[in-house]
Amino acid sequence: FRYDANVETAQPAVLVAGTTWRASERLTLGLQLDRVFWKDAFEVLPIRLTGGSNVELNDFLGADFILDTAPLNWNDQDSVHVGGKYRLRAGGILRLGYEHSEAPVPARTFTPMTGAILDEAYSIGLRFTLNRRDYDIAYRFSRGDDIRVLDSALVGGEYDNTSQSLALHSLSLSFRF
Repeated sequence: FRYDANVETAQPAVLVAGTTWRASERLTLGLQLDRVFWKDAFEVLPIRLTGGSNVELNDFLGADFILDTAPLNWNDQDSVHVGGKYRLRAGGILRLGYEHSEAPVPARTFTPMTGAILDEAYSIGLRFTLNRRDYDIAYRFSRGDDIRVLDSALVGGEYDNTSQSLALHSLSLSFRF
């Protein structure tokens, strides 16, 4: 049998505040605080299955559609970003950064389909000029908490006794001419 699926999601509101401080001629520091209001947008996930093709199932249900919701119970998320850039004597710029976020997804409603939940990151970058071209090279290491789901709040128990560990290494190189 077949259904057409429609899952309604909402965009959360986001509040961002930040500042920079020029500590010296060569050093600039920055701070940014974010609040993502996931709780209201992802309390439940409405699921609508329509156009069911199985006549016997439609007769049993009394309709050719199924309306359901999946509990998500996400929390609001706070993040802090701190960083700095330092102008080197040779003309390059060295950048360092750190980010920490609280994971918005509780373990009881976490699934592998939730996606990557990274809650901490460290980064370093360097800008330099070579043969009148500007180059940027950057490295970032991000990691997430180890998530363990012993007893899932989702019906069926298919995510009971599951876990996720996540780390991401990123390296980028760009140039401008």
